Amino acid sequence: MEWDTTEGEDHNEFKYLAGNGASIINKSKYTLRQMLNGNVTHIVTWKFSETDYYNSLWNERFWSDDPDLEAGEQIPYIIVGKTPTMDVLNQMYETKSERYVQLPQFVL
Repeated sequence: MEWDTTEGEDHNEFKYLAGNGASIINKSKYTLRQMLNGNVTHIVTWKFSETDYYNSLWNERFWSDDPDLEAGEQIPYIIVGKTPTMDVLNQMYETKSERYVQLPQFVL
């Protein structure tokens, strides 16, 4: 799969928004390649919940060595923003970062 979801003409890649931004460039650079070749049109940032307390509980559980998730279990999350790929790439270039910090003009 070259992107996570399709919404009309948009090809969305979902990225978890950590405190220091959403990781775009990892070892494989797969997401970055998909963005550069035009397959991904938007980065959609998300987090586990609206409250910091609840968010930290899910972070602990999800990132642990044994997250103990069950099939069909619902994981509460909210979409923070949806940003065009070029805006994400421009920010990463300008800041010389491998992470994207959600731009306020694209917060949902």
